[in-house]
Amino acid sequence: LLLAQIGLFYHLTTSYLYSITPTRGISMLPTMPARGSWSLCSHLYRHGKNIKVGDVIVFDHPIIAGGRAAKRVIGLEGDFVCVITPGKQREGEDEELSATRTVVTHEMVQVPKGHCWVEGDNLDWSRDSRVYGAVPLNLVRSKVVACVWPPGEWKGAENGLQD
Repeated sequence: LLLAQIGLFYHLTTSYLYSITPTRGISMLPTMPARGSWSLCSHLYRHGKNIKVGDVIVFDHPIIAGGRAAKRVIGLEGDFVCVITPGKQREGEDEELSATRTVVTHEMVQVPKGHCWVEGDNLDWSRDSRVYGAVPLNLVRSKVVACVWPPGEWKGAENGLQD
């Protein structure tokens, strides 16, 4: 009976309150280390409840079945987001000239109702809403509260976009 109670407590805690999850990848550098790190996540923000611009969230990946991602919220429903996308060489353009100049496109996008716009902190190496569009709030699983491992890297997940 005690073992069942412990199991139930563990399940309820990690499903509805907090969990510690591994993180990997370079899209959130320098906020989150590329590998070997673990983050404390709060499930009180499930389905986007009470998330704010600047929060780092974990969500079910919209185009990779079974995948999850952690990104920073840049905009919420109704917000206008300036999407800056590095471009490629224009057709017919001299390769030498193209190598010395970066083509960048700017576009204003309004975040649809029931969605959020997310981007990685390391924009050059992040596949995010610039690739797959706004993320439905019902895909949000949790909010990253802190990086808790390795011990020397312990830090809160700062919201650098709020005053």
